[in-house]
Amino acid sequence: MQKTILSLIIIFLITVTNMYADALDMGLRMEKKGDYAQARKFHKQGCDQGNGDSCARLGYLMRVGWGLEERTFDDEGATKHYQKACDNNSTLGCYLLADSYESGLGINKDETKALGYYKKSCGMDGDESKFGSELLTANGCAHLARKFYDKEPKTAFQYAKKSCDNGNGEGCLLLARMYYIGNGIQKDKFKAVNFFRQVCYGDMGIAFKQPACTELGNLYAIEQSPQDALQAYKAACDPRRNTETFDGKITLSDECKRYEAYKIRVR
Repeated sequence: MQKTILSLIIIFLITVTNMYADALDMGLRMEKKGDYAQARKFHKQGCDQGNGDSCARLGYLMRVGWGLEERTFDDEGATKHYQKACDNNSTLGCYLLADSYESGLGINKDETKALGYYKKSCGMDGDESKFGSELLTANGCAHLARKFYDKEPKTAFQYAKKSCDNGNGEGCLLLARMYYIGNGIQKDKFKAVNFFRQVCYGDMGIAFKQPACTELGNLYAIEQSPQDALQAYKAACDPRRNTETFDGKITLSDECKRYEAYKIRVR
C-alpha cells in the first residue's frame, strides 16, 4: 500500500514538473518566433502553475510591452510578477525584482532591498542564458561584482568568480581585468589573458566579446605580440556594427577602425 502511494506521488510530481517545463518551453519558443501574444499565454499558464521562470518572463514582457495589440508598458504588473517569480525560486525573477527596486520602476525605490535580492539571485543556481540574448546581463553575481569593483575589490572578485564559473561573460571579463591590474587579487597576466580569451573567443554574448577582444588586443600589443593582437582586434570587429550612409558609404565602428589601422601597422 505504501509503495503504491509513493509511486502515485512520484508520478504526480513528474507530471507537474513536465507541465511547468512545457509551458515555459512553449513560451520561450513563441518568443523566438516573435509571437509575443502566444508567449504571454504560455508564460501565464506556467506562472499560474507555480513556475517562477514563467512568471519572470511574463513580467518581462509586461515591462517591455510586447504581446499586446497596442503596446503598453506595465511596470507595476511586471514587478508583481517578478516578486512571484522570486518567491518561486527563479534566479531571473530575483534579479529583475532587484533591478526594479534599484531603478524604482513599478515599486518604490529601495537600495537595501535591491542589494538583498541581487544577493539572493547570486546565491541561486540558475542559467539565465536560456532566456535569450537580451537578458544575458541578468546575472546577480556579475551585478554585485560590478557594484563592489572599486570600493570592495576582494568582495567583487568573489562575486565575479562565481559569475564566471556559471558561464556569465561579464563576470569573466571582470575577472580578467582584476587579474591584469591586481584589483582584489594578486596580479597575474597569464590568468588575465586566459579570461580575456575565454570571453573574446567563447560564446558569451557580443556585449562582452567586443570589450574583451579589444582589451586582449591592447594587452598583446603592449607585450609585443602583434599577430595575437591583430587576431584579437579582428575578433572585436563586428561588421554588423558598421553603419551605411544614405549614399552607400560604410562608416566603420571604432573596433573595426582599430583593426584596420593595426593591420596596416604590422604589415
